[in-house]
Amino acid sequence: TRKLDGAAMETLVERSADNPFFLEELAYASKSGNDPATDVPGSVQAVIESRIAGLAPQGRALLYAIAVIGTPAPTPLFSALLKLDPGAVESRLKQLTTAGFLTVDEDGATFRHMLLHETAYAMLSPDDRANLHGEVALLLEAEHELPLPEILAWHWQEAGEKDRAIGYWTKASNAALYRAAGRAAISFAQKGLDLIEPTRPDSARQEQNLQLSLAAALMTRLGYGAD
Repeated sequence: TRKLDGAAMETLVERSADNPFFLEELAYASKSGNDPATDVPGSVQAVIESRIAGLAPQGRALLYAIAVIGTPAPTPLFSALLKLDPGAVESRLKQLTTAGFLTVDEDGATFRHMLLHETAYAMLSPDDRANLHGEVALLLEAEHELPLPEILAWHWQEAGEKDRAIGYWTKASNAALYRAAGRAAISFAQKGLDLIEPTRPDSARQEQNLQLSLAAALMTRLGYGAD
């Protein structure tokens, strides 16, 4: 790790245009050995991309896994996803927290800033991203206590498994309706309806179930003013 002198810090402050997060990212990049005057990209997203690309493959894989899982990402989940033993997990998490990408607490790993999360997620190829979402969904379904259905719906949707996603969006809408969360019930039903393809064999039944959920949610919202 390179120690920055006063002149280097002045250069970073000037380049950051008084954006505190951009300044932090520039500092992390410069500490990795880049010249702050010539070697560091000119936008915060480009700096983040450069820093992620400079990680060792194992660290980058963990960062991508956490980006796909969503934060806070439970340690047992990304450990199972990457087939890592506890020692390897601890070592890689320490590297990523020291490098300023993550914070870790009892709930799991969280990106230090939303832009770090968004950039890491966007750097995955569509195929790799879909595969990871599918693997995460399978691991979540295998757990003794299932997560909220909207979480599984989102993972299956991003995995390209529309039928599975529609099933979980329907469950999510009904569950939200049961707890009198009308706005969420409407949103979840609409997400499911957006995925329906009329040419698929089960589309009529799927649409009917979602329309029933949507109608009940709308009646609740209009009739009783829930949430």
